[in-house]
Amino acid sequence: MTSYNFSPIESPRLDLSPSSEESNHAWSPFVQGEHIDLPLLRTWDMYSGSQPNDATGNMYAREHHLPLNTFKIRKSSLQTHLVHRSRIPTPYISFTSSPVALGELANYRKDRPFRGAQTITVIDPAVRLEAGWPVLCLGDEMRHYGVSNPYKSVRDEELNSHYVCLWRVMNDEMVGHWDWNELSSKLNWYEDIILPALTKFRERRRRQREQLGVIDGGQVDELSSAIDALGLGGTSPSGGSSTSSRRDHSDGEDSGVFIENESVEGSAWEVL
Repeated sequence: MTSYNFSPIESPRLDLSPSSEESNHAWSPFVQGEHIDLPLLRTWDMYSGSQPNDATGNMYAREHHLPLNTFKIRKSSLQTHLVHRSRIPTPYISFTSSPVALGELANYRKDRPFRGAQTITVIDPAVRLEAGWPVLCLGDEMRHYGVSNPYKSVRDEELNSHYVCLWRVMNDEMVGHWDWNELSSKLNWYEDIILPALTKFRERRRRQREQLGVIDGGQVDELSSAIDALGLGGTSPSGGSSTSSRRDHSDGEDSGVFIENESVEGSAWEVL
C-alpha cells in the first residue's frame, strides 16, 4: 500500500512520537481499508460553517488548530462533531461518498428556515492524500474510539459513507461547486455531471504536473492504486461556482451527513 509523508503542518498536531496516540492508531494518509475511488460531496449554505473562503477558496474547520494526539481528544472531538446542536467547534469538515445521502440532506435544508439555497462542493480525496492530509471514515473511527451514535435512526451504512477531513480543505482539492437546484434538475446528476467532472479534473491535474515534471506516469498509477486504501464504499453508488461570507447564525456545528425527522426522534437534525 502506498503512503505519503505527513504535511509539515499536520505532523505536530498528530504527534508522531512512539508514545503518542498516532503510534497506536494512525490517522496518516492511506491507513483506512476498503477499495474505492470516489469523489467526496458536501452541501452548504450561507449559514454553514467551513464555507469556502472568498479570497482563497479554502475551507477551514471551526477549530482548525486543535492537536489530535491523544485518545481522549480524538474521542471527545468525534463525539462532539456528531451532535448537531452542539456549538463547540471541532477540527473536522464532513463530506459524504453517497450521492443519495447528499441529495436527501440538500433537499431537506433548502426548504428550512434560515437555510435556503444549497451549494454542492466536490473534492478529490486523491489530491488531499497526496498532500499528506488524512481522510477518515467516521464509522470506522466511532467503532475504534467507542463513540456512541446519538441518533437511533442513523444506520451503520450512513456512518460508513460519512468522511471527515482534518482541519482544512484546500482549493486545489476541489473539483468544483454546483448550485443544488440546478444540479438536481438533472435526473442522473451524479453519473452525468459529478463523475465526468472528477475525471476531467484528474486529467487536467495530471497534464499540469507532468508538464512541470512533478510526477511521472508511474507515480500517477501509484497514486491511483493507493487511493484504493481509502475505503469510501465500493463501486460507484447510484444515485456553478458559489461563495459567500461566513455568518454567525449557522445551525450548530453543521458537521455531518445525516437527517433525522422530527416525527422520528422529536428534533430535526442534519449534520454536514
